[in-house]
Amino acid sequence: MSVDFLLEQYDGLSIVIPALNEPYLPILENKLEGFFYKIPHEIIIRDDKGCGNAILAGIRKSYYHNILVMDGDGSHSPLSAWCMYQIYRENNYDIIHGYKKHSGDSWFRKTITFVFDFLARLLIKDCPDLMSGMFIFNRTAIKPLPEKISHPKVLMYIIKKNPDINNKIYGIHFMKRVSGKSKLGKLRIAFEILKGMIWG
Repeated sequence: MSVDFLLEQYDGLSIVIPALNEPYLPILENKLEGFFYKIPHEIIIRDDKGCGNAILAGIRKSYYHNILVMDGDGSHSPLSAWCMYQIYRENNYDIIHGYKKHSGDSWFRKTITFVFDFLARLLIKDCPDLMSGMFIFNRTAIKPLPEKISHPKVLMYIIKKNPDINNKIYGIHFMKRVSGKSKLGKLRIAFEILKGMIWG
C-alpha cells in the first residue's frame, strides 16, 4: 500500500447520513457540497429502517478515515458540520460531537433528552449530549465497530467502548426536523439505548 494512498485516506472526509425516504436529502446534499467542495469527500446515504445499523453500514462503506455522521431530516445544520470539521482538523481530536446549544424540540422531547443525557453522563462519561447524532471521528483511533447495533446511538457506543479517547464537544443549533420523527420516544428503542448504556 503506497504512502500517497494512505495520505489520501487521512486527508479526506466521508459524510455518512442515515435516512429513510427523507425528502430533505437533495437540499442537504447541495448544502454540504457547497461547504466541503474544496475538500476530498464523499457523501454516503444509507436508506435503512434501523438508524444505528445504517450508520455502521455507511462507515464500513466509507473510503476516508475521517468520518462525519449527521441526520438527513434537516435537524443538523451543514454549517455546524463545517465548523465542527474545522475544529476537528485544526486540533487533531479523535472525535468531536455536537451538543444541543439551542433546540427546536418540543417540551416532551426535551424532557426525554434530559433524562437520557443525565443517565449517559452518569453511566458512560461526564460530557453533554452523548445522544447526539452529529459527530466527526477518526476511525483509526477507535476500537473496531460491531456489524450490528440494537439502537441508533452510535456515538454513545463509541464513547463507551473508547473511554480514554481524545474528544471535544461543540455547541450546535439543533433545528426543527423538516421531515421524519424522532425514535428516542419509542419505548423499545429507549429500552435498547438504556441497555447500551449499561452493558454496551
